[in-house]
Amino acid sequence: MSELRTNRIVPRDGLVSGTGVGGGIIQVRNNIITSTSNNNTAASNFWNTSVSVVIVPTRSDSKMLISGHVCCSVTGPQYNIGVGIYRDGSIIDGARGDAASNRSRVLASGAMNHSENQMESIPFNYMDTADNTNSRTYSIAIFNPSSITRQIYLNRGVTDTDQPYYPRGASVITVMEISG
Repeated sequence: MSELRTNRIVPRDGLVSGTGVGGGIIQVRNNIITSTSNNNTAASNFWNTSVSVVIVPTRSDSKMLISGHVCCSVTGPQYNIGVGIYRDGSIIDGARGDAASNRSRVLASGAMNHSENQMESIPFNYMDTADNTNSRTYSIAIFNPSSITRQIYLNRGVTDTDQPYYPRGASVITVMEISG
């Protein structure tokens, strides 16, 4: 005689929202960019990079957990290199600090002030809401904190000489649809 015992069975599409037991992972999308690129970015502006992922939520009441890290550098001794998240080509305003006079609004930051042969690895994490089941593209944006236009580099330092102490990096974005 066979016997099957379980505390619960989780549906394929995650846990039902509104039950107080949400949080099941419905799907995961991931992208890693190992190549280098650069952009001449205006003062106090974001560069929307190629580190992106496309996801189609299965449910409108889902949450979208966005995480990863970006390896970057900015010309000149720059403090507070910022990171933001774009959704479909626009910055997610809720994924930035509060407005306060002339202060930059970013999700996370690092400092590129010690050596141009280094790059910063800046981690980030944000929970967005699905609101609908339309396809969307999430991407990592890098903020130029300077008062002038600066060159921003992805996955490398400003100086990129062929030596072991001039590293190359990889930037990653992961988006998980979580049941509400």
